[in-house]
Amino acid sequence: NTKEWGVDSIAYDLEMRQQRIWLNPLMDISLTEDISLFTGPVLSLAYVQMEATRTANLVVQSGSEQTGLVNSWSDQGEDSAWLPGIGMRVGFCWNITSSWFLAAEAGATWMKTMKLDVGPATLEADLNEWQSALQIGRVF
Repeated sequence: NTKEWGVDSIAYDLEMRQQRIWLNPLMDISLTEDISLFTGPVLSLAYVQMEATRTANLVVQSGSEQTGLVNSWSDQGEDSAWLPGIGMRVGFCWNITSSWFLAAEAGATWMKTMKLDVGPATLEADLNEWQSALQIGRVF
C-alpha cells in the first residue's frame, strides 16, 4: 500500500489599492485652423497599498483511495509605498464646427514594480498604465 504526499494547491489572494495624482502640462501645435496636435510629459505620484494571503495545502493519497488533507499553511503580507511615475501623452483635436470638437489621445505612465514577500513567495504588481480616450464635445 503506497502513500503519496504532495502539495495539492497553492492559492493567492491579493488586494491592491492606489491613489494617484498627475501633472500633465501640454504643448499645443496647430496644423491647420481646425486641427491641432498636443503632447506633453506626465509626472505622477501614487500611494499604493498591497495585502496578500498565500495558502498551501498538503495532501496524502493512498493508492486509489480518496485524498486527505494533512495540513494547511497560510502566510500574509502587507506593504505600502509612495511611487513616482513618468510618462507621455499625445493626441489631436479637430474643431468640427465653431462649437463642436472631436479629440483622441493616448498615453503611458511607467512606474516602479511593487514587490511583496508572502511566505516563501514574492509577488510583483506591474503598476504601469496605458490610457486612451476618444472625445466629442461642445465649446460654450
